Amino acid sequence: DISDRKRAETALQESKEQLQLALEGSGDGLWDWNIKTREVYFSPQWIKMLGYDANELPQELSTWDRLIHPEDKPWVMERLNAHLADSSIPYQFDYRVLTKSGTWKWIANYGKVVARDENGTPLRMAGTHRDVSDKKQAEQSLQEIAQREKAIATVMQRMRQTLDIETIFSATTEELRQVIECDRVVIYQFNSDWSGQFVSESVADGWISLIQQQKNHPHTNEHFLNDPRCTVKTTMLRGTSEPVVDSYMQETKGGVYNQGINYRVIQDIYEAEFPPCYIELLETFQVRAYIIVSIYWGNQLWGLLATYQNSNSRTWSESEISTVVQIGIQLGVALQQAQLLEATQQQAIQLQQAKEAAETANRAKSTFLANMSHELRTPLNAILGFAQLMSNSPTLPSEHQERIKIINRSGEHLLTLINDVLDLAKVEANRTTLNEQDFDIYKLLDDVKQMFFLKAQAKGLQLTINRDDSVPQYVRTDEIKLRQVLMNLISNAIKFTEKGTVSLKVKREVEKQITNNQQHLTLTFKISDTGAGIAPDELDSIFEAFVQSQTGKKSVEGTGLGLPISRAFVQLMEGDITVDSEVGQGSTFSFNINVRVVKTTLIKTPQPTRRVIALEPNQPRYRLLIVDDKSDNCQLLMQLFSPLGFALKEARNGREAIEIWESFEPHLIFMDLRMPVMNGDEAAKQIKSTPKGQSTVIIAVSASAATLERESIKEIIFDDFIRKPFCETEIFDAMNQHLGVRFVYEESHQIPHTLPSEITTINVDDLADLSTDLVTNLQQATLEGDFDLMLTLIEEIRAQNDSLANVLADLAKNFQFKELLNLLSGE
Repeated sequence: DISDRKRAETALQESKEQLQLALEGSGDGLWDWNIKTREVYFSPQWIKMLGYDANELPQELSTWDRLIHPEDKPWVMERLNAHLADSSIPYQFDYRVLTKSGTWKWIANYGKVVARDENGTPLRMAGTHRDVSDKKQAEQSLQEIAQREKAIATVMQRMRQTLDIETIFSATTEELRQVIECDRVVIYQFNSDWSGQFVSESVADGWISLIQQQKNHPHTNEHFLNDPRCTVKTTMLRGTSEPVVDSYMQETKGGVYNQGINYRVIQDIYEAEFPPCYIELLETFQVRAYIIVSIYWGNQLWGLLATYQNSNSRTWSESEISTVVQIGIQLGVALQQAQLLEATQQQAIQLQQAKEAAETANRAKSTFLANMSHELRTPLNAILGFAQLMSNSPTLPSEHQERIKIINRSGEHLLTLINDVLDLAKVEANRTTLNEQDFDIYKLLDDVKQMFFLKAQAKGLQLTINRDDSVPQYVRTDEIKLRQVLMNLISNAIKFTEKGTVSLKVKREVEKQITNNQQHLTLTFKISDTGAGIAPDELDSIFEAFVQSQTGKKSVEGTGLGLPISRAFVQLMEGDITVDSEVGQGSTFSFNINVRVVKTTLIKTPQPTRRVIALEPNQPRYRLLIVDDKSDNCQLLMQLFSPLGFALKEARNGREAIEIWESFEPHLIFMDLRMPVMNGDEAAKQIKSTPKGQSTVIIAVSASAATLERESIKEIIFDDFIRKPFCETEIFDAMNQHLGVRFVYEESHQIPHTLPSEITTINVDDLADLSTDLVTNLQQATLEGDFDLMLTLIEEIRAQNDSLANVLADLAKNFQFKELLNLLSGE
C-alpha cells in the first residue's frame, strides 16, 4: 500500500513538474489552493511575474488576498464564492494585482475546483495567472483614442452646425469638460495690446465662475500681471528650461505660447517650481493642475484653451493632452471660418448697400429722364405742331415750305433720339412691354425695303430682301418693335458699308406648338453687309449702351443705343440676337423671334392719312377746354381748332380748369398732367367725381416719360391719353372716337395704280415741258429719300400739269422710287 501511495505521489509530482515546465514555457504562473488547510502553492513563474523572489511571498491564501487591487477585490471574491458553490459558473476574468515595485499589473486569471468530498464540499482548487498588462494598456489606449476621436468629432459636428462663434465656444467647453472629466474648461482671448479676458467657460458644480468673477472684479488680478517677479519655468512636454513670463502677463505679448510652444501641461502647480506670486494667481482661479493649448487664427496667436483640474493634482494622459490640442486646432479653424462668414456677411451688406445706392441712382436717373423728357418734348411739341400748321397754309411760298420741312425733319430726328434714350431707360428698368398685334409681315418687309432703297442706291449699294416661301404672310407679335429692330440693323449696315451689298433674309424655323387653333413658330432674320466689319475684341461690347465700335466712332453718327435696344426688343419677343463679323469683310446680325400665325380677316387695313379742313354740317358747336401751363402748347391747339369753329377756352393749371369747367361745361378737356398749383391728375379726379363730370371727356396730354401707359391712364381717370409731341391726326381721331365729331377732309390726289410702262408712254412728253432745275431737284430729293421735299416739288409741277403731278405723287406715295427715277431720267 505504501509503495502504491509512493508511486502515486511520485507520479503526481512528475505531473506537476511537467505542467510547471509547460506553463513556464508559455509565461503563465500556476497556483494550487488547498481549501481546507488554506495553503496555496504559487509557482516560481507566478511569483516572478509580480517582481518577487521565491522566498519573499508566503505560500498561503493571505498573500493573494493582500495583493488584490482594492477596487477589484469585492467582485473577485463574489466570483470565487459563486464558483465554489457551483463549478458550472466559470472562474475566469482579468483583475489587477500589486507588484513589488508598487505598480498594478493586469492578470488574466483562470481557475477551477478540482476536488470535492462526498458531500460536494470543495477541497482543492487550481488555476493559472497570465500577465496581460500590455494587452490592457493597448486596449486602454485604443479606448482613449476612440474617446478622443469621438470628442473631437462631436466638437467638429457642433462647429459645422453653426458659424456663430459664441455658440461654438459654449458647446466646445462643455463637451471637452465632459470628455476629459475635469473641473473647468475656459477659453481666453488676447486683445490687440495683449491684455485679455475669459470669453467662454464650462465649470463643474461647486466651483466659482471665472467669467462672472471677471465681470464683478475686472481689476482683481492686475497686481499679479504687473509683477515682474512672476517668471516661471516652461515645464513643457516639448522641453525647455528658459525662464519666461507667464502668458497671462500683458507685457509678454502672449508669453510662451507666442514663442512657438503650442501647449503646456502641469500636473501639480505646487511641484512645478512656480514663484509664489504666480501660484497665488492660479489659486484665484482655483487651479491645481492644467493643460493649456494655444489657439491660432492663421499665424496669429488668438488666445488659449485651458483645461483645469481644481480638486487635486492630476497626471494627464497622452490621449487627454492630444484631445485638448486637437480641439484647440479646430477652434482656430472655426475662428477662420467665422471670420470668413463675417467677411461674407459684410460683403453682402456692402453689396446690398451698393444695390440700394444703384437703385437710388437709377430712380434718380429715371426721374431725371422723366423731367428731361417733359422739358424736351414740351417745346418740341410746339415746334412740330406749329410747323404742321404752317405747312398747311396754301399761301406759304415754296422756299418757306422747304424750310418748314427742314424744321419737321430736324424735330423728328430729335424726337427719335429722345425716344431712344427713353426706350433704353425702360429696358434697364424692366418696364418694356410687348404690344402684340396682327399684321402683314410681307408688307412690313416691303415698307422697310422702300424706306432704305434710295439711301442704299445713293451710296451705290445693292439692297436685297429675300424671304422663304414658307414664311407666313399674316402673323402676331409686336410689329412696332420688330420694325424698329430691322430699321436699326439695316440702317447700321448701310451706314458702315461703302460698296457691295446689304441683304435681309427671312426664313421659317421648325414649328413650336399649336394652341387655341393658333400655330406658333420661329422666324429667323439675317442682316448681312460687305462693310467695314467689327474687330473680335469689340464683339462683346457692341450690345452695351452708349458703346460704339471703332468704325462707329469714325462715322460720328448715332448714340450707341440702337443695338442694346434691339437686343432687348428681340429678347422680349422670346428670341436673341448674335453677330458674326470680320474686319474688312463685313458683318452678319442674326436674330430670331416667336410669332403666331393668324388669319387674313383679322388684319386691319391702315387708312391713308388725310388733312382736316372743316367740320361736317348739322353738328352741335362743341365746347373744348385746353389746360396747359405752357402758353405755346395752348396756342398750338387753339390755332388748330379755331378755324374749324369750336368754342374754345384755356386754363393754366388744374384749379383754374375746374373753375372754368363749372361754368363753361366743355364737352371735352385736353388736360396736361404736370402743372403748378394743381396737377392734371387731381383736377381730373375732382371733375370726374361729380355727376356732371362723368359726361365730360378728359384726354390726358403729356410729354413726361414717367406718365402711365395709355391703358393704365384710361383705367384710372382719363378717357384717353396722347403723348407730346403729337400730330394733328391723333387729336382729330380722338375727338371723333369720344365725341363723334365728323370732319371734312382734304381730297386725296391718289389715282389707281398705274404700271410703269403706261406712265412712260403717257407722260414722257409732259416731262419735257418742265424746267430742268425742277426735274433735277425732284431727282435729287428722290435719291436722298426726302419724302416731304418730293411732295413739295410735285405740288409745284401740279400748277403746270395736274395729271402729271397725280402720277408722280402716286409713285412717291406708293414708294415706287425706282420707277419714279426711271421716269424722270427718261428711261
